[in-house]
Amino acid sequence: MKAAEQLHPMLTAEAADAAFAAYLAERPQVQLDTAARPVPGWCDCPRYRIGDKPIFHKHRAGCDSTSEPAEAFTYVGTDRLMHRTTLPALAAWIPAPPAPPAVNAAVNETVIRRMVALGFHLVKLRAGAKHPVGAGWNDPAVTPALTAEEAIEHVANGGGLGVLLGPSRLIVVDAENAAATVALKAAGLRPVLRTAKGMSPVSADPRVDKRGGSHIWCQYGEDFDTSRLQNLNQRKIGDGGLVDVLAAPGSMAVVPPTALIEAAGWWYTADGNHTVWSGEPLDAPPDWLLDAAVECPAGLESIHGGLTPVVRGARGAEQTEASAELSSEIDAVPWSAIMELDPRIEDWGDRDPSCGDIEIHWNGADHRRSAWMHECERGNYVHIVSGTMLAALGIDGKEATLSKLQLACRLRGVETTGAGFRSTAEHFGIAMPSKFGDFADTMDEAAERYEDRADDPEQCTGTAVEPDPDAEPEFVCLNPLTRRVNAWRKVTADRDYWLRQASQCRRVAAHLRSRAQATPQGGETYLTEPVIGAVPPQPIQQPAEVVPPAATATEAPGVIVDAETVEVPGQAEPASGTELDPDDAIEGELVGGVDTVELEKEIRDLRGKIVEIEDRMLALGVPAVQRIWDLAESEGVYPHGLACAILPRAVSGIPPNVLLPARNRSTEEKVMGQGVNIYAVNVAVSSAGKGETENAADAAIPLRQGVKRLGLGTAEYYAKELRGVDDGKTVIHTTSILNVIDEMDQLNAYLSQPGNKLPGFLTMAYQNGQGGQGTSNKDNSAVLPKHGSRIGFQVNSQPEKMAILAQHNAIGAVARFIVGNTGLIHPDDVGPLYGLTVAPVMADQSSQPWHHTGHVADPPIPCQQPQSARAAAGAVPDITNIGNHRTEEGEERKGHVGFDDAPPIWVTLPDRAAAALRESHCLSAELAADPTMALRAEVSAHRVVTILHASVGFAVLDGGYSPTDEQWEAAELLVEGSDLVKAMCRAYIELEAQSSAFKASKVKGAGNAGSKAAEAAITTSGIHSAKNAILNRLLRAGGSAKPTQIRKGVTAKQLAEKDKAADGVTGAFGGLSKGQKAFMHPAFNVLEREGKVHLAADGRWVLGPDTKQIAA
Repeated sequence: MKAAEQLHPMLTAEAADAAFAAYLAERPQVQLDTAARPVPGWCDCPRYRIGDKPIFHKHRAGCDSTSEPAEAFTYVGTDRLMHRTTLPALAAWIPAPPAPPAVNAAVNETVIRRMVALGFHLVKLRAGAKHPVGAGWNDPAVTPALTAEEAIEHVANGGGLGVLLGPSRLIVVDAENAAATVALKAAGLRPVLRTAKGMSPVSADPRVDKRGGSHIWCQYGEDFDTSRLQNLNQRKIGDGGLVDVLAAPGSMAVVPPTALIEAAGWWYTADGNHTVWSGEPLDAPPDWLLDAAVECPAGLESIHGGLTPVVRGARGAEQTEASAELSSEIDAVPWSAIMELDPRIEDWGDRDPSCGDIEIHWNGADHRRSAWMHECERGNYVHIVSGTMLAALGIDGKEATLSKLQLACRLRGVETTGAGFRSTAEHFGIAMPSKFGDFADTMDEAAERYEDRADDPEQCTGTAVEPDPDAEPEFVCLNPLTRRVNAWRKVTADRDYWLRQASQCRRVAAHLRSRAQATPQGGETYLTEPVIGAVPPQPIQQPAEVVPPAATATEAPGVIVDAETVEVPGQAEPASGTELDPDDAIEGELVGGVDTVELEKEIRDLRGKIVEIEDRMLALGVPAVQRIWDLAESEGVYPHGLACAILPRAVSGIPPNVLLPARNRSTEEKVMGQGVNIYAVNVAVSSAGKGETENAADAAIPLRQGVKRLGLGTAEYYAKELRGVDDGKTVIHTTSILNVIDEMDQLNAYLSQPGNKLPGFLTMAYQNGQGGQGTSNKDNSAVLPKHGSRIGFQVNSQPEKMAILAQHNAIGAVARFIVGNTGLIHPDDVGPLYGLTVAPVMADQSSQPWHHTGHVADPPIPCQQPQSARAAAGAVPDITNIGNHRTEEGEERKGHVGFDDAPPIWVTLPDRAAAALRESHCLSAELAADPTMALRAEVSAHRVVTILHASVGFAVLDGGYSPTDEQWEAAELLVEGSDLVKAMCRAYIELEAQSSAFKASKVKGAGNAGSKAAEAAITTSGIHSAKNAILNRLLRAGGSAKPTQIRKGVTAKQLAEKDKAADGVTGAFGGLSKGQKAFMHPAFNVLEREGKVHLAADGRWVLGPDTKQIAA
């Protein structure tokens, strides 16, 4: 121990404690961190470390972090959080390693001389550490390679050695644990040395096990292309192995006989089994590491081709004035704003000594320095050196240097190009130029030319041509189904004509500059030849009001009606004759039913009613509502649907012991409270904005650490993601899951399975997080106790897909969901905030009593919280994880602490909630007295509970958890809108059911009269579908195929393997649907009569007419 450390006042104070002094003496790997920099949320009591990683604090008596009258300890676990403990517990956790073997100076000298003979560029390391000595250590021009004598002397004086990889032509595969060593040896690679931590029989740091670690050396030739060489960090191989591939020319690797204090004095040791130590040369790098096309050994796929050269494109033309301005705006973004994007970035106060720029630490990294954030004469960029940080952000070692905005993209979880880069720039208020800017300028120039013509009388004479909107479009291709108008008409080229062309060009330019997405189109495309200045075809006018068939009013029982002549609402009068032409049927066409007018009106009027509710919500002055509405305007989506998507995310981070009081407002017993879980369904027809709304909500509310975002699953799956059993003891994996399901179809498949437990799980988990399963095999159980879990659902659905969920309303399934009105605002109607950056939706959460930056399943302790949160905590429970973090058998406890035993944090309800709660109480009592009420009407008391949960969601968004009167009213209005959307879904489902029943001949009155027509329409619709499918597959097949091939399809694998099933076919295609197969042969007969296909002599179906018959 150095004299400076012996005289350190902190150490002197601890020396008086004999037990603690003995503890440190037995564990040389534990060092006092005399240069400890402040860490946000940590006190300044003595901090101890293993290597560069803090391991525990020894708190002074009365420390504000522990509030203990005597000295106390907290340890830093694998979760990077501080937990209370005791000295005996630390003694059981951090082992006392055995002393390393005695140093053999002769062996050390032999090893050093052999490395020098191999041409290694050796450098000095500080005693007991991996840190090089002196500035410019990795520049051969500044620090020449050590001679053998210099290296031997430095080691004899207690120092260590490293090797510079570039000058030594060396690639090092660093196997960090025994599993990695086993996997590499199985692939034929031979370890040349054992690492210091790999040599120790115990893991000096209990948080990471690197026993059995080794290095493999590969040396390349003088003419080797080093441009390919970059480091590969934290790659998983084999069965639990972890490797780093060190190859970048500027990198360094530790070599024997370096001893490390963090390994309790054990040293890097040459592996005598490797022939390099007996004079043979090193192996060359394996081909599969350099070339992804070479077959790779099993288990090493993560580093396969990892050193393949990267081909970079040309930088392009000289930087324009616009791009220079954009670069300046990006450089002006402060590093502090980027660091705020992710709490895992920690500023410990370290600075680069050469320029004074920030050195940051990545939470969970092994070493203190994880990256440099430069903002100096070198430029504005970040260079990441932590493999943990690179792996966490999904960055390849080849891309370890990033611009400010590229790092911000990675932290936000979006792409570093395209839309992801654009959205990140806008997050910082940087206006990105439109990628359509040049074409928009062209449109403006064209508009000016048209306006000049309009102002010139000589140009306003004569005629012009334009596509004829009344012409029938001609068929172009099947996939996608496209038609083109080839007919033209003459128009007068007067002043109005030219101004009309100019106006169209101006609109196109404005649309391109807005960066708005194109208005969604249908599945069929119509093409006209010139698009600029063309008059678009007029849409087919639908009747203003649906008129029921005349037969409905006049038909008497027993009268026979000719089915082919029954009028269908909105269609032209049929031609004479009763034969049905298959081409007249259009697949997917809805045949109007009976009594549909009111249903259609309810569907059409929904948006207008929701807009009124949205305006009323905004008028309440709730800050969270204002911020959601601003974000909706910025993204161009409906606010109601965005609010429904945001609320489940907002409450996902609050602990499950935050409870609503019982119905009688009692807060005496935790078991009587109600949990705060939010379920939401956003409803819209296909391609109408559900995805955009979900993306906006994801960007607005980043999930807390530990919140699991899951998709579709069974009740058992969800329960086991929350907790399980290990050796008979409960293990808490997390306390919060958010289940985001993209399509209701997926959920319906589970809800409709007989005996499926998911409907019951939905209802049980909603109010108390209870559920799961108990089994005879205890280790397969996953029982969720009351108020131990936070469970949220957010589902996207089309209106007609809500039917299955509605069928479970007897147990209140659909009543627990807030249903959102979702959609995109038309480009002509977007507000002034469209495309602009707006204020964050989630207010500052640091004053919440549960606030801390760690895992959501662990309670906070005061030293992790700002003083504001400690003051707001009030009755927050004492931390319960004091004591040994290991079991009696010495094994580390698994999972997280959870909140099963934590006292409740009660939500205080506003006065406005009293009347609603009383109404709900009365309704529940009436249902209990007369259960037939539920049969006579849709009656439920769950509506008030849904409002309660939503009001807490708004409160959390505003930085609290007890809703105000205004937040309660906002939740009431949100649920009122939800009721309207549910009514619209019922109308939509009923309308669809009427159409299906009409086709199935089950509708009375006019339905009976039209049943034959409906049946024929279904048949011809099937033929039409099969016709298109046959033509599509013949086109893909190369012009001909066997009927069995068209029915079953031909795969790419069958083509590649020249399978008999692919005989005569040149392209792959899928088989027909069940409905298309039923009409396959009638459809072929129709196509043959039309001259579009013919039957060949070998039985194949061929595109086009039979030329032999034509010739005959």
